[in-house]
Amino acid sequence: MGVAISVLVIVALVVLIIRALVGHKSEVKITYGGPVQPSALPPLPKLTPAEIEARSSAMVSEWVEYAGATPPLRLHVRGQSHETYRLFSRKHIDLIGEDAVQAMPETMLANLNHIVMADAYVTGWEGAVYPNGAPMPYSPRNLAIMMGADPYLVTFISQTAERLSPPWP
Repeated sequence: MGVAISVLVIVALVVLIIRALVGHKSEVKITYGGPVQPSALPPLPKLTPAEIEARSSAMVSEWVEYAGATPPLRLHVRGQSHETYRLFSRKHIDLIGEDAVQAMPETMLANLNHIVMADAYVTGWEGAVYPNGAPMPYSPRNLAIMMGADPYLVTFISQTAERLSPPWP
């Protein structure tokens, strides 16, 4: 039950961040976190993707093994500050366009969340294979596809990243 709550909290927070970044004006309530006002978030600095990556590379990272895959998947996971995670979210919103993100149904926002999480938290992997047994190269999109098929992987990555990240406000 705790894993399901963790996943729901992460998805709710990412939806809040995405909607705050794209200027969504409605108030979203989290049952145990209270109302979150999009305007309460500080403005983001204007950074290039390379500058965002440079800030992220300074974060603590480690190789961890996810045994829920066959064969087991080794992931290089890094923590993120609240600001750098918002910067990764903004980067992906800018690629898609704010209007398109605002029009997305919740299921597509969850897929976008997987791509943002993969890009922000994971820098590489070992052991991923295609169904035919050939090695699968790491990319945030490949990992996001795996995350969409395995909610335990989403929880594993988010919990590992939370452990490695500085406290968020």
